[in-house]
Amino acid sequence: MVRSFYKNWERKNVAVLKRILTGFIIVVMLADATMAGPFEDGVAADKHGDYAEAAKLYRLAADQGHAQAQYNLGHMAGNGQGVPQNYAEAMKWFRLAADQGI
Repeated sequence: MVRSFYKNWERKNVAVLKRILTGFIIVVMLADATMAGPFEDGVAADKHGDYAEAAKLYRLAADQGHAQAQYNLGHMAGNGQGVPQNYAEAMKWFRLAADQGI
């Protein structure tokens, strides 16, 4: 009798644990998909041709040390996309990105 009670109790708890774990995984996946940062938003703006917005978003990420955002800002400053063309500013961002291996 004790064994059957334990097996039934164990099955119920395993089922509950599986439901909780499945729910947790779904929440984490949805949160990750909806939480784009400034760099990802900058890439989207860049792809849509909104260079001023892309530069603003890249700047937010670059100021936090995001190497690819720094490189992208250097490229934009060198070409005058979304920001005034400024080779000194471009070199500043390229150097910061290069220091991180980009």
